[in-house]
Amino acid sequence: MVDPRGDRTIGVLTKPDLVAPGGEEEVLAVLNNVRKPLKLGYVMVKNRSQVELEEGVGLSEMKERELEFFNNHRFFRTVDAGKLGVDTLTSNLTSILVSRIQSELSPMKLGEIIKYS
Repeated sequence: MVDPRGDRTIGVLTKPDLVAPGGEEEVLAVLNNVRKPLKLGYVMVKNRSQVELEEGVGLSEMKERELEFFNNHRFFRTVDAGKLGVDTLTSNLTSILVSRIQSELSPMKLGEIIKYS
């Protein structure tokens, strides 16, 4: 309803450490935009667990653990790094935001030029 054409939707897959054995292929099909395709695709992230939060694991260590998880996972280590991790998600969202701002500012600049001509 919010994005019927799918122009603004990026899929975020979470909790990859909880994927049941045998479910990895389905998750990979979604992550690789084969199943349930989105124009902006998907990114998979592994956030801190409740235990890690209680232990006070910081963001930098969380990112290291996330990278280690993906690098060592039997299935997810085969995925393009451009689809994995909080840093990738942050970068993708920033790029999308900048692109959207630029596309909206261009008509406004043109309007201002015409208005003051």
